[in-house]
Amino acid sequence: MHLKESIIFKKNVSGEISLLDLDTNKMYSINGMATEFWEKLSQQMSVEEILKVMSKDKNIPLRLLRKEADVFLRDLRKFNILKSK
Repeated sequence: MHLKESIIFKKNVSGEISLLDLDTNKMYSINGMATEFWEKLSQQMSVEEILKVMSKDKNIPLRLLRKEADVFLRDLRKFNILKSK
């Protein structure tokens, strides 16, 4: 998976991440634990690596985290922010 090249993002002081698609001029926001997932994803970490790190750091069962990540990734694909390689 990789991020659409026309996406730029910035984290604000409250911890929310704002995304802007330069192709469509649409803005999206990410908050909560999804911000940490997004930051790791944007650093080219694999989904499995992200899940393992976050599960350990946050003391959250991997299966629960995976379910939440699946929803988040589905939404990123739905809005054409994330594409499969």
